[in-house]
Formats: sequence, structure tokens, C-alpha cells
Amino acid sequence: MNSNPIVSKASAGLLAILIGLFLLSSSSWAAEPVGSFQFVHGDVRIQRGNQTIEANRGDDILAGDTLITAAASSAQLRMVDGARMALRPRTELVVDEYTFNDDEDDSSLVSLTRGGLRTVTGALGKARPERVQIDTPVATMGIRGTDMDTFFLPPPANQNASGNTSPPPQAFLRVNEGTGIIRSGGAEMIVPAGNIAAGGLSQPPRRIPRLPPSIQALDEESTGSETDNEEGSSEEGTTDGDGEASDEEDQEAGGDEEGNNEDQDATFGDGLFSDEELDEYLPTLEDLGLTEEDIRTLNETLKESIEGSEGTTITIQ
Repeated sequence: MNSNPIVSKASAGLLAILIGLFLLSSSSWAAEPVGSFQFVHGDVRIQRGNQTIEANRGDDILAGDTLITAAASSAQLRMVDGARMALRPRTELVVDEYTFNDDEDDSSLVSLTRGGLRTVTGALGKARPERVQIDTPVATMGIRGTDMDTFFLPPPANQNASGNTSPPPQAFLRVNEGTGIIRSGGAEMIVPAGNIAAGGLSQPPRRIPRLPPSIQALDEESTGSETDNEEGSSEEGTTDGDGEASDEEDQEAGGDEEGNNEDQDATFGDGLFSDEELDEYLPTLEDLGLTEEDIRTLNETLKESIEGSEGTTITIQ
């Protein structure tokens, strides 16, 4: 078929509809990554919509993702503004929002529903710290150019049924460098480096001398998994002198994967859409005055145009 097909105005309308439907059915293509996994140790998963995906080094993170680590597992993330996050074992983190365009609309909101999270400020936090927030079910953390840890462990599921009178759950903030903020119980506390604070739903923030035993155990488990991660990082790919994989090899590996994905995506059915997918939209498209033959022909043309040589164009007359 001609590599520069001529398409009627009616078919051009179908072309736009087909492309729109295809993009809607592949919404993840349009989503911009907000970060990526730098290291993965153990069982780490991404919950994205109705899908649960095994996380691997180099995988993208999208706004709306829930990141989950199992026991003795951890992950290190790098966000689009250069911020770094480390997920402790038995952690669940929701990436609610992460926008960085170097303007006043930039914002970062993540929710720690359980476990532990270490954060190191990136460009967004340095330029607009008031736009960076870490939520927990009982308290909210803010930053002021910070390296800090946030911890939250929910109460056991059977606590109420067993009549256990354990104290209400609390969130904990440990500031390693810079200054952090904890908000809870209608109050706010600024926490300088070297200090730990706790807060709950009806409990204003207060400084404490040390983390409670349950959080200390999680912290120690985190340290062990991070050590294993560093020792095992060479197994995930060739490393340079700093123990990190070279950018060139990452790009080559990524290129191969992208190529394979393109081949798989481009070869299903006789056109860009399978017969089953096309049948679903035929009634709507036929209402526009297009015949089924026209629709199927354009479906094949669209696929051939995408698979064709670079520079293939579609001319609308």
C-alpha cells in the first residue's frame, strides 16, 4: 500500500476517533512518569488501578500508584525533581500527586498508610517547601529542606474485637537534617535536626526521646534490607565504581525493552485494533455515515502507517 495514503474527510474523522479510542484504551501511555525505582530489594509491588505489578529497577512511577513492600523488602525512588524516597519493609505509600514544571503549580502529596518512609528534599521542596506534604491517617508532615523519616503503624485489625485498650495510633517524625514539621490534633510543631516527634488524631505534636519499640524494630529491619540491597545491586546490572549501573547500559537495556513492546503491540489482529475491539465501536462509527468496509480499511491503513518507514504521513483532502 502507498506509504502516503490519501484519506477522505469522512475517513479523517474516523482516523481521529480511532486514535482517540486507542489512546483512551492505553491511558498509561499518556500518563507522565513522576519518578522511577532506583533499587528494588525483595517483594515490591505497584498497585495501578486494577493491576498489581511486580516492581523492578528502572520502572516508572505514576501519580495514583500505590507502592507496597513486603517484610524484609525495600525500595529506593527518585522523583522527577530529584527528590529521593526510601520505602521501608512492610510499607504502603500512595503517590497522590506529584507535579514538577518549575512553576507555582508544582506540588507533591504522598500518603503513608503504613510502614516507614525516608525522604530527601529535591528541587520542588527547596523552591516551594509549603507545596510538599506527607500524609498519614493521623498526622501530616511538612518539610523545610529536609532529610527525614516518617513512620506510621496502624493498630492490629483485631484490636477492637479483642477488647485491647492499646493507645490510639500515632505517626512519628525523625529529622536527620534540616527542619521538619508535624501537624496533628489541630496544632503544628517545627522539628529541628536530631529530634523525634509524635502526633495523633486528637493528640497535638510532642517531642519524644526515642522511637517506640515497634517503630525501632521496623527501622532495624529497614537497615538490614538496605544493606542487602547495596550488596546485591551488582546482581541487577553492571555497576560503576559507585555501585550504580551506568546510564549507557540502562539506556541500551531500555531501548531493547521498548523495541520488543512495540513489536508486540503492532502485530495483533489485522489492523491497529483487533476485530473484537473494532466490533465494540462499529455501531457508533456507522452512525457517522461510514460503512463497515471503510472502517476496517482505515484500521489497516492506520496500522500500516505506524509500522511503515519514518516520515510516513496521512494527507487529508
